[in-house]
Amino acid sequence: MIETLFSIEIFKYQCIDWEFKKQKILDLINIENFKNDDNDFVSSRNLDEKNPSQLKLNFSKIFSQELLRFSQELGVDNISVRDVWSVKYNLNDFQAPHNHRSYSYSGILYVDYDERCHQPTEFIAPWNHPIFDGTISKTIKNIKESTIVFFPSFLLHYAPQNKTDKERKVVSFDLLINPCYDGI
Repeated sequence: MIETLFSIEIFKYQCIDWEFKKQKILDLINIENFKNDDNDFVSSRNLDEKNPSQLKLNFSKIFSQELLRFSQELGVDNISVRDVWSVKYNLNDFQAPHNHRSYSYSGILYVDYDERCHQPTEFIAPWNHPIFDGTISKTIKNIKESTIVFFPSFLLHYAPQNKTDKERKVVSFDLLINPCYDGI
């Protein structure tokens, strides 16, 4: 008999009222300061808590419905956005495997994404295959523009190389979650 000992849950939604929200988020992305920092992609990540970006200041308002749905399904009553940044992948750009600390949840919003030519984020299991001792990686199925994905921050993930001239644009974010029950 097979019994699952551990599993990793992710939450995936299509954003409500996408065209309106897409325009709002693109307007905010367009005023962001992008930098390379010797990476193979450009990002607007700004860790200056004293001067948060407009993207960070407005993200929760724009995506309040999606954040509320996630908090309800997760069973918590208090979620706040810790950080938000945008990432652009041009031809041959990619992002190496990384995680977003070892607690809470992070997310990816696919803003400019063409499922015919772009690849979704690849996730790496925190354990090796028990027989072959190899790395296990998976993508989330049916990713398209307007998909927002919430996942545990500790989960290694990466952006595969963009093999097209069409820019791939995402918004990434980290959350702080206060559980509505004792025991964590």
